[in-house]
Amino acid sequence: MRAKTNECVSPIIDHFSSWLIGGFSAAAALLVSQYNSVSAHVNISVIQDFLLLLMAALVLAAIQKFISSLVISNAKASIMGLELGKNASESNIELDFKFIFDEIERSIFPISRWFVRRSLRKVLAGDLVANSRNSVRLLQVQGLITLAQVLVTLCAIYRFAAGFHA
Repeated sequence: MRAKTNECVSPIIDHFSSWLIGGFSAAAALLVSQYNSVSAHVNISVIQDFLLLLMAALVLAAIQKFISSLVISNAKASIMGLELGKNASESNIELDFKFIFDEIERSIFPISRWFVRRSLRKVLAGDLVANSRNSVRLLQVQGLITLAQVLVTLCAIYRFAAGFHA
């Protein structure tokens, strides 16, 4: 059940993050393209700070996107694995989970392999919800990173508003 929830929630967070970074980038593009008019009302340091905060928000958005891809792919794999397991059980096919998990682990890049290896070992030891717990944790991290992205964006807006003079 958690896999289906993660499969639904993660894209919502990801879409919001994309919308936020798109709006932030559009505002930055407008500031830069209209520099001559804007510079009469805003000090150059304010525009530089705005652009630096945009860079910070872009980094956060990229990390969030990576986590989103992990959460969504994990959710889809869990749903598919559940179906395959049910079909194998109904057909009285005995699965070699150690072999299956080793193959899954081999297909993953070293950076993510550590995370996956721990989850798979817990499942082999009988903790059947370890993977779901880790996915929910990742989903929470994704949400927190997006919240940080919102805060950086609000800081940029505040910096611009505080530096604006008519």
